[in-house]
Order: sequence, then C-alpha cells, then structure tokens
Amino acid sequence: MAAIPKKPSPKPAARRAKPSKGPAELPDQARERIAMKAYELWGQRGQRHGHAMQDWIEAEMIVTQDLHEARP
Repeated sequence: MAAIPKKPSPKPAARRAKPSKGPAELPDQARERIAMKAYELWGQRGQRHGHAMQDWIEAEMIVTQDLHEARP
C-alpha cells in the first residue's frame, strides 16, 4: 500500500512576506483627491459608465502633476 503524501503546511504568519510601502502607495489625502477628480471627470463625460479606469488614471495624472507643481 502506497503512502499518501502529506500536504505542505502553510508558512506561519511571521514568515510571510509583508507588503512593502512602495512608491505606488499614496497617502489617504492624495487618494481622496484622485477619487474626487475622477468623479468630476465622470460628470464632465456626461456620467456615462464604462470609463472608470480611464477617469481614474487621468485623475491620477492631474493630481500627481498638481502635487509636483506645488512642491517648493
């Protein structure tokens, strides 16, 4: 009779890789500004659905540019 292989046990939580806070993460205030700008763009588009990602990316670019221009 063949032995049934054991399933590998999951790694303990302490060993799991923790997500790093990298340049892709935004402060909550910037994320809120982007969301508000994306909503504004959606309204300018005539509130048509199906372009949420495009509105978000455009809003992200606008807000990021504004933040960089505001730097001393």
